[in-house]
Amino acid sequence: VRQSVPLLINLLSAEDNMHLMLQACRALTYIMESLPRSTSYVVEAIPHLLLKLKSIQCMDVAEQALAALDMLSKKHAKSILHSGGLSACLCFIDFFSLNAQRSALNITANCCQVVTSNDGHLFIESIPVLISKLNTQDKKLLESCCLTFSRLVEQLKSCPAMLMDLCKDGLITNLQQLLLVGSASVMTTNVFTMVLRILSTVFRYCTSLTTEFIKQDASGTIRSLLVGNKTPVEIGLPLTLLHRSSNELFEILCLCAELLPQLPKYGVFSVDNLISGNDEEKHRQWFYRDTSRENEPWQSFGKAENKIITASCDTGESDVVLAMKINSHVTQDYTLDLSTMKMENEETGDVYDITSSRKKTFIPELLHSASKEKEKEDCRLTLLNDEPALYDELCQTMLLLLFEVYRSSATPNVRYKCLHCLLRIIYHSRPDSIKSIAELLPLSSTVAGMLSSQDSRLVIYGLQLSEILMKKQPVVFAVYFKREGVMHAVKKILAESSSMPGRSNIENVSITSSSTVSEKIRSFVGSPPRSAIVLPPIVTEQRSHFENEMRTTRARAKEATKSGEAGSSAPESSESSYSKRFESVWRKKKKVPTATLR
Repeated sequence: VRQSVPLLINLLSAEDNMHLMLQACRALTYIMESLPRSTSYVVEAIPHLLLKLKSIQCMDVAEQALAALDMLSKKHAKSILHSGGLSACLCFIDFFSLNAQRSALNITANCCQVVTSNDGHLFIESIPVLISKLNTQDKKLLESCCLTFSRLVEQLKSCPAMLMDLCKDGLITNLQQLLLVGSASVMTTNVFTMVLRILSTVFRYCTSLTTEFIKQDASGTIRSLLVGNKTPVEIGLPLTLLHRSSNELFEILCLCAELLPQLPKYGVFSVDNLISGNDEEKHRQWFYRDTSRENEPWQSFGKAENKIITASCDTGESDVVLAMKINSHVTQDYTLDLSTMKMENEETGDVYDITSSRKKTFIPELLHSASKEKEKEDCRLTLLNDEPALYDELCQTMLLLLFEVYRSSATPNVRYKCLHCLLRIIYHSRPDSIKSIAELLPLSSTVAGMLSSQDSRLVIYGLQLSEILMKKQPVVFAVYFKREGVMHAVKKILAESSSMPGRSNIENVSITSSSTVSEKIRSFVGSPPRSAIVLPPIVTEQRSHFENEMRTTRARAKEATKSGEAGSSAPESSESSYSKRFESVWRKKKKVPTATLR
């Protein structure tokens, strides 16, 4: 293979013989099909294959080149991307056959998986072509196109400026129309959830686009996704939700949450960091940049290299040797010194800085600092203050739908996300709006049911809701909470937490103070679980009494043995057996292991 690939590459340049070029492309494709490891040699043919797509002389040669690039993109997507592969594959996509169009979009999706914020010039010109493909009626083409945008958004989510450039040609509007009028034969569950995830990710990291979406009848879109029509939801009339899977409902609720301003990270919401289950903090991502260039952006290592560096760091190794491709198509050896956080190219002598972060989306301060300054202020809060009527309409629609989803769903993640959206709505609502909400929806009974649940996460959400409501309308909800049993539920949980070891008894609990609920959350989160075993005081006293009697009996038995009295061992057997029987019966009743008693 090593000797034949250069010869086949030379045959690709025989522009005067189309049949010879076609056979050379087929030969390269068949080599990769039969020998998958040969792609490391065929990668040198990428510029020649892309040349056949930029200036098409024979359609068969161009489609065969697409088939070869499709196989190469699985392992060498970065080489295709930096060689201008996206623009070459999408330039004449409308003239290709259906299978060739699928190959072109597969190549694009694979290349977008390795895109960085520094590669905007390599793909930004191809965005209008990709947006036009969202209107296709082919299921595989639509799935590949949505996968392309999903990977682009995931790679560029830390750069709001790049997200705005990505969406400036009408991406949000087209995705919105795809959700509303998409055919059931084309819109599979995978495509539906992927489109929702794209929108929620964009709105989370670029709030200026969120405000534009809200102004484009976002409430009607949410109603259409959950109910099936855009007609306003009337209070008092029964709602019939569309049949959606739990994954679809969860993604719809994620989209609803990102339309609302975020919750603070302090006070009663500081406990959210413990129950969120965010995996980003558990990962360690490594980055590098060239020290010889000014303002050079940080680049992330690949998955394989990242695992090697992390494993070496965990084992205490200071030197790591990696084989990578940086700004070239040739694999070169790089030596990493973890003690000085430097990386050196062994062939050229170039030196790079390296660093690490616990978050996958780590971007240092030098990268896109201007765009970060613009995104410091949440544009959703600005819309809330400037256009309260529009925000109230959105919140009223979402409240009714959220309550219906919460009551009809049994999936824990869906219920948690419903409550998270409800917290966002109530926290940023005005006091007069809260009063009208309390007259329309059973907030107090819902909170009481959450506080009486055995699920600790529901209890925490219930305590957060109760504190927000008491801060917004203390006079109104003081009456409702007494009537619906919220105060009784809080007192009950406080009594349970105070009965744990190290907890003092708490009496005269009043829920009219918001600080009481905050203290309740801290005590609930910091206390042992309800199933913790607590040794009763009376049992401790009885056990110590029996131990003293056993010591006395043994001492008497030893004295009797020395003096020759034979009948003195009977009390020891009687007292000892009684103590052992008591201990065995108590342990079986309470299900306490032997190690706990000792």
